[in-house]
Amino acid sequence: MGFLRDSGLNFTPYLGVPLPDEVFVLLAGSVELLVGLWLVLGVFLREVVIVAWFPVNLTLTLFLWEELIGHLPVYGVMAVLLVWGAGPKNEALWLEGLRGRLVPVREGRAAL
Repeated sequence: MGFLRDSGLNFTPYLGVPLPDEVFVLLAGSVELLVGLWLVLGVFLREVVIVAWFPVNLTLTLFLWEELIGHLPVYGVMAVLLVWGAGPKNEALWLEGLRGRLVPVREGRAAL
């Protein structure tokens, strides 16, 4: 809570809804959980990535290079999800690529 108090990340008073830091942390965690579940389940995949891009980049103004380095994997995943997205065709391509490279599967009866 000290970090939140010192950094001023609790922006809710500026919106006219002042929330205690504990409630802000609970709501922020809930939003991250919901967004993560939507991404895992493929619900509004590209829309969630585009909307999530804004707050991820907004933190760069406060924490500079440390935040950029820490979020590089997130940027990579966001780019992959924007390009490939979800759907039966893309899922089949992902599975085919994984089976062909990570776990080679033999054709025919020998595979059983």
